[in-house]
Parts: sequence; C-alpha cells; structure tokens
Amino acid sequence: MLNQALRKTVIGQQYFEICALIGAWEFDQQYEWSGHEPGALRAGVSQNVIDAIKYNRGVEELGDKEATLILMGRQLFRGNHQLSSPVWAKIGSAVRRRRHTRSHDDHGRLHNGCYLIECRQPAIAAGS
Repeated sequence: MLNQALRKTVIGQQYFEICALIGAWEFDQQYEWSGHEPGALRAGVSQNVIDAIKYNRGVEELGDKEATLILMGRQLFRGNHQLSSPVWAKIGSAVRRRRHTRSHDDHGRLHNGCYLIECRQPAIAAGS
C-alpha cells in the first residue's frame, strides 16, 4: 500500500522510477534495483537513462530533466553531499515552473518527490 501511494506523485511514474533507480544504485541496493529497473522500462524510461545510472555514464546525451535528476542524485549521495550551483539552478527553475501550474500542496509533494523519494533507502539499509 505504501509502495503504491509513493508512486502516485506529481513528478510522474517515469521520474519516480528514475529517482528510485538513483537511490538504489547509490546505496548499492540490488534488491531495489532489480525491482525498479523493469518498472522503469514499463514506465517508459529509456534504456540510455537506465544505463547512465547503472554504468555511471555521462548524462550529456540525455534529456535535460533526466540528466538533472541523475546529477542531483550523484551530487547529493556522493562526496560533500552538496548540489552545484548549475544543478541547483536547474532544479529551482523546474520547481518554479511547476509552482505556477500546480496547487501549493502539489508543490510540496513535488519537492518531497524530487528530493526525498529515495532517501528512505538509508533507513531501510540501516534497519529503521
């Protein structure tokens, strides 16, 4: 039930699955990866996007939104865990665009979906 509720997000099924794959990969969660990779394909995520995450490839050839999500995940979960100014600006621009077309509640869910959708991974790994 929680799984299905998390999938009903304003970011859409494709971006949900991309976020899930990023979290699964960055936290070395093979079980999560094996469930979300086929789900991502069913949701219409391109094999190029999946491979960029899976093989740590560059994102230059991907769509802007997909590339930004992947870069955001890599920067948040690696190194100093901070977003670079260019990635932050792209995310801020996307949120501002959505804010003008969605209700306040949807904006909050968009924010939580984009930034926190797979932050549950460390809690699961830690046994919380």
